[in-house]
Amino acid sequence: MLALISNVPQDLPKHENVFCSGLADPEPHTVADAKPKVIEPFEHVPAHAPRKVTVERRRRLYASLDIEELLLERGIDYGNPTFDAQRWLPLEPFDDTSYDDRLPEEWIDLGYDDEGRFLPLEAKGLWWDEARSGSWKECHVYAYETPENKFSVRWTEKGKETGESGSLLRMQLLFKASSRSA
Repeated sequence: MLALISNVPQDLPKHENVFCSGLADPEPHTVADAKPKVIEPFEHVPAHAPRKVTVERRRRLYASLDIEELLLERGIDYGNPTFDAQRWLPLEPFDDTSYDDRLPEEWIDLGYDDEGRFLPLEAKGLWWDEARSGSWKECHVYAYETPENKFSVRWTEKGKETGESGSLLRMQLLFKASSRSA
């Protein structure tokens, strides 16, 4: 192998960010690669799908489901400005976290890479416009504020942050790697 390297002509143009194959280096990750939680053994069991296949299937399933459509099927329309006024009691005190995929702190821990750097988590958050009409928009999650039980987010469009930020309750946030079932 050393002989092959010594046979490389020295007058080749030098290119930054290029592998020997000629392909450019992949862009550094700008968001965390959070995977859906699955209860499967790490070692492959015959007659069962490997864990990586199960994780990928779950990721694709979650990506195919739209939170707004799922809520509309159940009669919840945040796009209607009068919807929130029609409720008698706030929903937050009745929030049951016992069926959550992960605790809020566990979600934030998924944002740390192997070198200890934090990368934001991809999610959809309930965003309200001036007319009090709500819609689910893409956002990046940066932190969890324990006393307020809120996540700090920055809104995104087409994967790029818009500069707008906010705080959302857990019920107003759906992580990309989170189950859509209720």
